[in-house]
Amino acid sequence: YVHIAKLVDIFNHLSAWSSAEIVTKLTLSERVDAIEKMVAIVERLSQLQNYLCLKAILTGLTKVCVKRMT
Repeated sequence: YVHIAKLVDIFNHLSAWSSAEIVTKLTLSERVDAIEKMVAIVERLSQLQNYLCLKAILTGLTKVCVKRMT
């Protein structure tokens, strides 16, 4: 169960990080750049078949705080 808890921690950290990367930007163009960066990361994670991190970042991008900013 320790390994599962570690995976949950990683998921939560990446999710929080991806949303924070967007909501901390002051201008719309900075937020757009951050979103494009996240999309590029997600595409690479898909190629690597790293679905845990992929889903974590996508979850961060769909948080309400991010949706309000875009």
